[in-house]
Amino acid sequence: MVRCPQISRYPSNRQEEWHSCIPLDKPRRQQYPHLGSTITVRALQYQIPGFRPSWLITLLLNTATFTYEELVGLYHERWRQETFHREWKHALELSNLRSHSATGLLKDVLVQLTINNVVRWVMAQAAALPPSQENAHV
Repeated sequence: MVRCPQISRYPSNRQEEWHSCIPLDKPRRQQYPHLGSTITVRALQYQIPGFRPSWLITLLLNTATFTYEELVGLYHERWRQETFHREWKHALELSNLRSHSATGLLKDVLVQLTINNVVRWVMAQAAALPPSQENAHV
């Protein structure tokens, strides 16, 4: 059993933040011998209004350089961007891109954007038709 050194529970005087030590398994110790047998991590618990409580685990231990508020804000923004890109990728069906060059990928994305816009335009046009004309333009 690996013993961790005594670590301050609230490194920035916040109850939502503490340091912890995680033992490394043998393959990680062999892969990263300079780390030793444990790594110290900083755990932050936070909740953005309108979102569920979340945890952020980081190796950025310096609370003066990397403040709680800054880390939580940056991570939340990153998560928001990743969620946006996932939704965009799903809506445009970009999971099956077949091109292997930057030009080909750009072409694939532009084709999917065009198809998506045409479908949405047709849907908007259909929604704007009076009920008696819904089937007249099919």
